[in-house]
Amino acid sequence: MISNGHTNFGVDGTAAAPIKSLAVYNAQRNPEWTKIDDLITPEEYANGTQKMVILAKVSAYDRVRFDIKGECTVDWGDGSIATEPTTGISYYKNYEPVYADMPQPEIDGWFRYVVITITANAGEDFTYFRVERHNSDMNWEGILEVMANVPKMEHWSHIFNYHIELLYLKGAHLTNYLVFPSRLKYYDFDISNRSSYSSMLSYCIFPLDVEITLDSVTNLSNLNKYCQIESAKYVGQIQNDFTANYMFGLSYIEVLPSLDWSRCYDFRYFLYYNKFAKIMPLIDMSGCTTEGYGYRSFYGAQALQNLNIINCEISLDFTITRCLPLAEIIRFGLNGIVDRSGEDDTRQIILSASRARRELIIMDDNDSTITVDGVTYDHDQVIEIFTDKNWDLVL
Repeated sequence: MISNGHTNFGVDGTAAAPIKSLAVYNAQRNPEWTKIDDLITPEEYANGTQKMVILAKVSAYDRVRFDIKGECTVDWGDGSIATEPTTGISYYKNYEPVYADMPQPEIDGWFRYVVITITANAGEDFTYFRVERHNSDMNWEGILEVMANVPKMEHWSHIFNYHIELLYLKGAHLTNYLVFPSRLKYYDFDISNRSSYSSMLSYCIFPLDVEITLDSVTNLSNLNKYCQIESAKYVGQIQNDFTANYMFGLSYIEVLPSLDWSRCYDFRYFLYYNKFAKIMPLIDMSGCTTEGYGYRSFYGAQALQNLNIINCEISLDFTITRCLPLAEIIRFGLNGIVDRSGEDDTRQIILSASRARRELIIMDDNDSTITVDGVTYDHDQVIEIFTDKNWDLVL
């Protein structure tokens, strides 16, 4: 399925979907694109042959290098053909000698483009592709769109190519560490049944229809870090202990998924400075027993309106500003912490610049009370809720 979260192109194996080319990219990295005519059509895509067609921008200074496993022929899009790797599995191209003769884009100062075609030799399978740095000072970031028939592909790496908009790898089941390009709008490759989805959606800014298969998961760390799109769909059931370190930290995610959080052993930076999430699903923290693994877990999550946490045995960091009623804090103090009576242990809940601070000041009056779940508490009883749990309430 090629998907952008709204349109499914329904590829059935007989033809590839056409690429809507957004080919010429501003040299100053302006985020706006200029549409031109389709450069790659289904007719140019050989269904029976393992083949990759790459639409790429080039400048006079670009040196392209990629590693690929599977003997192939490379058409560099400027009339030159490579039939042997430069070294090992690396193919290398310097466009500088031919750049002056390439078609000039209509808009002054914009990049020119090439269509690179990589065709597997007879009997060869593409299993690995990696765009490499040319050197420490020159990183090629030119890939814009990819259309490929690669049923044996397991590893795809597009280091520094953040501007890929379409990544169509027909038949590929990718198992390597993979971070989606930030500008990706359309994709087609299998990411199911992975043990790690670490960082996969980090930096994504366009809607994507992504399913995270939970059955084999052990690592969800950084999954949505900096992500500006809605959360992925989660399918299957958690079967293993896993880490959610930075899972929603610094993201724009508003709705958190209802998962079996009891198998999560690491909540560090879980919702760190996520300023958009409002409602917390039930989070059972019984699986997180290592002190320090709640560090900055909810720090900066200032939109939260509830604290739906149970079975917590570790210190958690909160910054609960304005929106969180003291009632939620009391409810958390009553129900969120397991009974640690008899243990020489102190827990902290840090509530900086909070509404709770103002409410407790108001409650300094002996006549002031607050009602939570039908039970009324005065100021001293609020403090007692935390001290009974061996907690310091730092306000």
